[in-house]
Amino acid sequence: MGVYVAALSMWSAAIGGTVKVSSRGNARPVVLWSALVAGTGRGKGTALRAAHHVLDKSLGRFLTTHTTSGITSGASMVNHLWEQQEATAETEHGRDVRALVVEEEWSEVLRRVKRDASFTTKLRAAWDGATIRNTTKEEA
Repeated sequence: MGVYVAALSMWSAAIGGTVKVSSRGNARPVVLWSALVAGTGRGKGTALRAAHHVLDKSLGRFLTTHTTSGITSGASMVNHLWEQQEATAETEHGRDVRALVVEEEWSEVLRRVKRDASFTTKLRAAWDGATIRNTTKEEA
């Protein structure tokens, strides 16, 4: 089950933004966010590596170039996606803000949410396919 769920999450990240489904009149991207939950040494990492092995060739360089971790706040998520957009703006296919974020320890993500009130808001906006941005008093 873990390999299947991880593979579906990787695939949905790869097709992110290109396939949409209508929900109450709003077109939303088809996205699967998942959490593999089990005790230490129970196969979560093995499932993730197996899914990566299965999809690596079919997704081309996507997994290598679009997988990240260590997103520590809503602002860092926005910054990561902005940097990715800037790096791909002049490429043949244009800007690309697809991302596969793999966090090994969910408890760490929960601690981050407590420290940054904007984190959950940014995650929800990203889930909905909405534009996310950092703003200060001077500029966006």
